[in-house]
Amino acid sequence: MTVDDIHWARTATGLVPVGETEFAHDAAFSYTASDLRDFVAEKARGAITRDDVVSIGRADIRSGGPDRICELLTGLHHGTWVIVNASEYSDLETVAYGALLAERAGKRLLFRTGPSFVRALAGTEPAAPLRGRRLWPAGRPAGHGLIVVGSHVGQTSRQLTVLRAQSDVTGIELSVPGILSGAADLPARTAQQVRDALSRSDVLLYTSRAVAAGGSARHSLQIARAVSAAVASTVRETLPARPAWVLAKGGITAHDVALHGLRIRRAEVAGQLFPGMISVLSPVAAPPEALGVPYVVFAGNVGDDATLAQVVAILNELA
Repeated sequence: MTVDDIHWARTATGLVPVGETEFAHDAAFSYTASDLRDFVAEKARGAITRDDVVSIGRADIRSGGPDRICELLTGLHHGTWVIVNASEYSDLETVAYGALLAERAGKRLLFRTGPSFVRALAGTEPAAPLRGRRLWPAGRPAGHGLIVVGSHVGQTSRQLTVLRAQSDVTGIELSVPGILSGAADLPARTAQQVRDALSRSDVLLYTSRAVAAGGSARHSLQIARAVSAAVASTVRETLPARPAWVLAKGGITAHDVALHGLRIRRAEVAGQLFPGMISVLSPVAAPPEALGVPYVVFAGNVGDDATLAQVVAILNELA
């Protein structure tokens, strides 16, 4: 949620300004600001200042309603950045309505948001978390699932620990030092291990946990992309084993597994496994071996220590 321009993350110890969380220290995407106007300025590296960023406050939303939001948005020009304060779903719905009015008036808007705003903008009612027949309309197929983890934040590593303690999964490590040393056959060899293991249990394919950071954020991002490309290649060569479902954890990982691993070109959003987070996609334009395979997008910074294990349990429930 965002209140008085400060973006807050819900943690096990309560709400924390995002600039004070472990996620702010990411090797490639680090930041210091919790105020979103400062965050935009920080990421723009001087090209945008805090004063260039417009803030829509909760007073605008709750007192002025959609008409006030439309007025604010239609008055902006030249690619102005706008941040939105919201602590309730109703705040998002009011802003979405105002944005639609602004677009009707001819304003062109580009949104960079979390999934909850997409539901509001699409005008759909809140749906219960996916379970049972809503997750498996034709019944859950036989077979085991593939969990792909590239995220290195501490929360992800804690989630892996709980998953391995509570679930019957076969863990297979993809060596980051091996990838960076140029071992071109490493994805193919790892994929063979995954294919063999899928016949017996769910498989946890994870990158080695030691963080390989570069000398700069740019270099760290290059390393992350090289590792993610190797992960996607491994997943692509695993598909002939026909996993019952695929879960990807980590932002770059989820993108690359979808685009280059499963080679999804278009998918429908089936829903979410928990309110406001962890989306399930149904591929509709993809190679035959990926069609019908639910794809779970699990960001690195969501949930608590037990959430990953809970998701795997949900995916293994018989519809």
